[in-house]
Amino acid sequence: MRAPLLETWRDAWTLAHPGVPHSPSFHVHDAAEGVAPYCCDFVFVSDDLAARVASVRIDAATQASDHQPVVVEFRG
Repeated sequence: MRAPLLETWRDAWTLAHPGVPHSPSFHVHDAAEGVAPYCCDFVFVSDDLAARVASVRIDAATQASDHQPVVVEFRG
């Protein structure tokens, strides 16, 4: 299922961090539940936007949800 998605869209994290695994974005602050943190939150961009991806980061500080925000910044 993932391959057809990547034929049309580009993973913003991979563009900003080539060769680096995605940072955890789920269960970062819920260790007591026994689930190890992992990444399940992604941002995909079109080919037109891919060259404008300036940075991508996970906001690991917030505890507003069991998911961490993915922040993408684009060049003007």
